[in-house]
Amino acid sequence: MIENLKSITRLEFNIPRSGIHVLTGVNGSGKTTLLACLQRLTDSYAFQRHFKSSSNNQFDSFRNSKIRYENNGSFVEYTYRNTRWAPTPKRKASLLNTMGYTNAFLVSSNVERFYVQNEELNTRGIQAAPTFYKASMNEIFHTTKYTELRRKKLDGKGRGNGRANYGFLLPAKSVGHQNQYYTEKNFSLGELLILNALFQLENIADDSLILIDEIELALHPKVQVSFLTFLQKMAVQKNLTVILSTHSSSLIKKASKLIYLERNPTNGHVNVEYDCYPALALQNMAIQEEVQPTVYHFMFKLPDTTEYRRICLSRC
Repeated sequence: MIENLKSITRLEFNIPRSGIHVLTGVNGSGKTTLLACLQRLTDSYAFQRHFKSSSNNQFDSFRNSKIRYENNGSFVEYTYRNTRWAPTPKRKASLLNTMGYTNAFLVSSNVERFYVQNEELNTRGIQAAPTFYKASMNEIFHTTKYTELRRKKLDGKGRGNGRANYGFLLPAKSVGHQNQYYTEKNFSLGELLILNALFQLENIADDSLILIDEIELALHPKVQVSFLTFLQKMAVQKNLTVILSTHSSSLIKKASKLIYLERNPTNGHVNVEYDCYPALALQNMAIQEEVQPTVYHFMFKLPDTTEYRRICLSRC
């Protein structure tokens, strides 16, 4: 349960089990805040990372905020005290470890999502990218060009295997018997977003909770749906629970398990509609053109004349 956090006065949420769950709602309904609270199940820094406070308690204050987790009749409640979020009762802090998830991580719509390796690369040590990346990128983008995807670990980084330690490349036509490459600096934004997501998903443990905020960013509707299908396969293979937020009508229509958040503007209470019908979610979200009928125009020539007429047919 979430109380008095940002625009949310009260929100009660039952965490679903394995499978893909599409979370939607208009801007300000609490989607990102909810995902951050779910990330806290295994990430002790989630609140500090997502709920930025100020030294002046007149700004960005969470003094009245409460985030409560319950499981099997026990509960622990987090409140903001001075500079940190503290559990009450303190001895129940370990309750989060009993929720059944090996790991819970959030693919946020922040700068990490848009990461691009800008350091200059050299050709020494360039290797074929792992099969997971090549096969996944080909599947998601409906192509074969990523079969040749390469990866290079940067020299002298020495910071483990984080995303900043690697650069991705694609071979180009050779010039004068010299190999040529396009680095990820010349990948499309959509390609980068999927590549960065795959970097986080590559070694995800079984029985994990995967949270993705605004999954549709920079992706064509067809790619959005294929990424959803890809995640569905991963969820089955590793018994994952995947909750992804979206404003995409394509994903809302495609979702087999749709969760709709609706915030009451008067009191700030957020109602959660599980197993929601797409039409209910779209009625407050779709642009006018999406709910209008499709219109077809046909031109035909009048016999024995030079005149043309147009007829218009609509399909609801």
